[in-house]
Amino acid sequence: MLKNNEEEKKFNKIIRLIRKDSHKGIECFYAEYGKIIYIAAKSVGCSEDRVYDVIDVVLTKIWQKANKIRNVKNPRGWIFTMARNCAIDELNERWHLELKEEICKADDELEKVDGKDEFEYLISPLKENERDIFIFKFRMDYTFQDIANILEIPLPTITTTYYRALAKIKKFIKKENYE
Repeated sequence: MLKNNEEEKKFNKIIRLIRKDSHKGIECFYAEYGKIIYIAAKSVGCSEDRVYDVIDVVLTKIWQKANKIRNVKNPRGWIFTMARNCAIDELNERWHLELKEEICKADDELEKVDGKDEFEYLISPLKENERDIFIFKFRMDYTFQDIANILEIPLPTITTTYYRALAKIKKFIKKENYE
């Protein structure tokens, strides 16, 4: 992962490209940051089809606001937060739909497990900040230091949170009898 200063330069270069040639700039932005947007959307529970809606929304917002984006100190953290907020908004729109009993009903616990990715299911009992750390660690293969830089949290806090969350997952697995 690039140092923050290098990351800022790369981000600003892509934003300038969006201002000059929006098509090429957005393609470049997606190539560089698409994975972060995808993971942020999945981290709040978006289904696969909703994830792509979130990506579209984020890219549209970046394109629309490219002239106003200045001095982003932590681009990856900023994009992750923006994408997560867009995903939350996207999920909140679902509540406007009429719920039917068939949607809410689950026949048995195995159906729940089958309906979700195993990783998502295992981190489901964790708090949002704990899930973020696991997602960065295992989906994006970031080091604890990288995660600390992105989330702007001290390294000892990241590692402590990680190991406490790991204990929660172990307890969850024992409770669910998956050992």
